[in-house]
Amino acid sequence: MKYGRLTRIPHAVLSDIRELLKLKVGDPEQEDSFSGAIEGLGFIVGSILAASGAVLFFGIAENGVMSAVTHAVKEFHEFWGPVMWGYLGIHAGATMVHLGLGHRSILSIFRW
Repeated sequence: MKYGRLTRIPHAVLSDIRELLKLKVGDPEQEDSFSGAIEGLGFIVGSILAASGAVLFFGIAENGVMSAVTHAVKEFHEFWGPVMWGYLGIHAGATMVHLGLGHRSILSIFRW
């Protein structure tokens, strides 16, 4: 089994991060490993919130009483909520940066 692509992915993401730190924003039309990694992180955070929210939904009694485990999940969930809001804010800001740089193809997500 070949691992060529798997070893290239971290190098590509690091290369994209170096370019971003130099304030060079890549064209969204090209394959961009950094944006794919960011999308993946958003999916992971959303999945964590969905799973922990389901535990809270079923684990908290009507009167608000919860077990120690459910309380720990609640604390975990409360940590990841603001992380998701930050992710969404940065996501919107990145869209504005791309639009400011003339990358109009990013608007294609709104076409039907």
